[in-house]
Amino acid sequence: MDNSWQFVDAECLFIPVLTTFGRADDTSVLGETTVTKPGSDATLNEGTFLVLPGDPVAGELLDEIFVCPADGTGEYRLDTTIRAINPDSEESFALAPLTFWVRPATTTIDGFVARVTKGGIRVSGATRAGEGVATGIVEIRYRLPGTSRWRLATSAPLEEGSFSALVEADLPARTRYRATVTRCSWCSRASARTTAS
Repeated sequence: MDNSWQFVDAECLFIPVLTTFGRADDTSVLGETTVTKPGSDATLNEGTFLVLPGDPVAGELLDEIFVCPADGTGEYRLDTTIRAINPDSEESFALAPLTFWVRPATTTIDGFVARVTKGGIRVSGATRAGEGVATGIVEIRYRLPGTSRWRLATSAPLEEGSFSALVEADLPARTRYRATVTRCSWCSRASARTTAS
């Protein structure tokens, strides 16, 4: 299997695994796979593949494992246990574990604007993440003219990749606003800045 993958949208990522096998004619081969993250005891998903008497005695078998957005990005481990089952015996052994990495989808914020409106500043924009739209929330911060400190103003949920929020504050002209995508386990970090108009 390839050891580098990247989320393309908010759906699970299916990763093909090609297994080469050889066996005696009357032996069944049962493969059991588990996907984990190093440092965690939790099994993220499990799978099996089976070669029976009557199937070819040697060849290749294409299977797949999956990683879902809720699992996050980073390093993963694939463990495989093989059971060779004969009519009168059974043998079990573990293959060397495989390590692979899943990178976040490249994320951007488009059309980020801040407009003076009744009751404050209306900020809005849209996101892209890979071939889809980001999930999670967008944190809105502001920076007053002549200062370097960003202050959290509000946050807005991403709904089909878009966000809109009202900053209820009487802020001076030339105040800078920054939007940052957060709480998206499968997205890269993304920010955009603007000044109110």
